Amino acid sequence: MTNICYNKQYSKKVIKTNSETGDLKQGQNNINNNINDKIREIRHLYSLRYMSWQITGIYDHDQIYRKHHVSICGKYPIKETNPQIWGNETKDKTYIKNVHHCQSVWACPICRFKIMAVRTNEIINISKGEQKQGKFMSFLTLTRQHRRHKNIKELEVFVKQFNEDFRYITGLNSIRTYKYKSGFSYIKAFEIMYNSKNAYHPHYHLILYANSREELNQISELIIKAWLKLSPNTTRINQKHINVYDREDEQLEKYISKMNMALELTNLYSEKNSKLKSINPLNSLNLLIENDYTIFSETELKTIYNEYIHVTKGIRSITFSRGLKAKHKIIEKSDKEICEDTTELKTEIATISKNLYSRLVRINSIHQLIIAGDNYLKDDSTTILIELRKILTYKLLIPIQWKNNIIVSQDETEDTDENICRMKSYKPKY
Repeated sequence: MTNICYNKQYSKKVIKTNSETGDLKQGQNNINNNINDKIREIRHLYSLRYMSWQITGIYDHDQIYRKHHVSICGKYPIKETNPQIWGNETKDKTYIKNVHHCQSVWACPICRFKIMAVRTNEIINISKGEQKQGKFMSFLTLTRQHRRHKNIKELEVFVKQFNEDFRYITGLNSIRTYKYKSGFSYIKAFEIMYNSKNAYHPHYHLILYANSREELNQISELIIKAWLKLSPNTTRINQKHINVYDREDEQLEKYISKMNMALELTNLYSEKNSKLKSINPLNSLNLLIENDYTIFSETELKTIYNEYIHVTKGIRSITFSRGLKAKHKIIEKSDKEICEDTTELKTEIATISKNLYSRLVRINSIHQLIIAGDNYLKDDSTTILIELRKILTYKLLIPIQWKNNIIVSQDETEDTDENICRMKSYKPKY
């Protein structure tokens, strides 16, 4: 059998550092360290999703065992296609195409990362645009007293009511007046934390935009008063209103990170409060990987994660005021469209057989395809097959090779009728 390798259609890129034109920026003085950090980040994200595959599933209030759709995310090719490695050499990015995505911002570390990358840029661009138009900004947190719920059905009712109450408030005439007369708008982020005392703690983070600080204070006061009327036993002290640009050196990114939209894994997955023993439920995956049971037991972490992703299913994480994106010429994209967006895919690197991809799924090595693709994009003296062999040698004991322009495992045969029928009959449940 003849081995085949693709010829690159572009020349080798030269990576330039800031040292060629001036001083190095902090954190950019070592390109190799940056590359290693990216590899660790990719490996960690995929390990988190692999953990979610292992533990996903919960008995709902009807005592029916249900699997969340994150349990199939990235596992199966779309229809009868073979997974493909695609790259964008100008951005040093590699992607896996032709596989199912769950599009869950709550349950899936991979899909969340993609979605939040887009949402964070949208919020930054809108906030800067509003500031240029003379608008003022403030940051508002809304919460209410919470308690441990008896069962998941009761928790679902609580979370549903929480969202309905905010929709009621934004529909009040007093708030609508500011919307239509002065152009008041907002961005809302919904978040849930979990602590050992009172279990799940939902709350809102909002960025408010208005014509003056006085107007912001008036609007926030209206919202807080209306919220407290709907929140029995909730104290005013926990509702926080902060003016964002009181000082010129305040950074917008600082406040966006408070809305749980920072892309760094350290911010996204390690929120703890030692006093209340509180975590972001998504952090359960990280603690399970690290075997960290100092706060919660293994069983508790699995339960927290499963209850959390089922209760938040179908709830929007980020909500923008109507017309706010159009005002700043931002194209509306759903979470599904973001996850399935292939506009950045410029170069087809290789096709992987379904059989080989299935093996990589089983040994938690899908991310190795991305790492190999990144290495291939950075070095035009190599081939994707060489990179995959280097990376998979100790993970996949069976050698890989080219076969009909598809990378396969050496012992792989043609798809049998049985395999083809099984792929045709598969229907993702989401």
